[in-house]
Amino acid sequence: LGLHLGEKAAPPMLGQAGHLQQSSKDVLTAFKKTFHFSRTFTTVYDSRIVEQKSDSWLYYEPVKAWSDASPETARHGVNIPFAATMNFIRLLSARTVHPIKVMYRGEREKDTSEHERIFGVKPSFNQDDNCMVFKTKDLEIPILGYNPQLSAMIEKMLQERVRESQDGVRFTMKVREAISSNYQFDFPQLENI
Repeated sequence: LGLHLGEKAAPPMLGQAGHLQQSSKDVLTAFKKTFHFSRTFTTVYDSRIVEQKSDSWLYYEPVKAWSDASPETARHGVNIPFAATMNFIRLLSARTVHPIKVMYRGEREKDTSEHERIFGVKPSFNQDDNCMVFKTKDLEIPILGYNPQLSAMIEKMLQERVRESQDGVRFTMKVREAISSNYQFDFPQLENI
């Protein structure tokens, strides 16, 4: 199911981060920016991109809380961003690019024919990470909707959103600290917080 959901995914489903993808210079830059701002559109995956020599490694890990609560759905959930990555590349560049490796933490599935159809390679299972590996040069392909002004504007908006989110976390921590340290036996008054 996750493979087919991901196959239908399009950048706008990521909100502003998807629009940032669509206006980026090339696919690699789009993915780097998307991964950087991933917390603006999802809290269920930890994602990162690592460039090693001539390869780019795209990691998609379900958050620990999801993996602990429902390991099977988390394992299948990895298929969504994996397949979405393939579709995003095609939609953004009008080209088909296949990874050189697709690796899953989980056990081998009985039938991997859909994986092979979508990725163009046979996936590996029981690996250390959930990861797709591409030749970096294959991701340095131009994006059809490249618009540097729009890209800069959206990136600035996302940076502001991240900053506001961090400010909110700091405020929440201050409230929590005030309540727990000053009011052990009674509820605090709103004015005191």
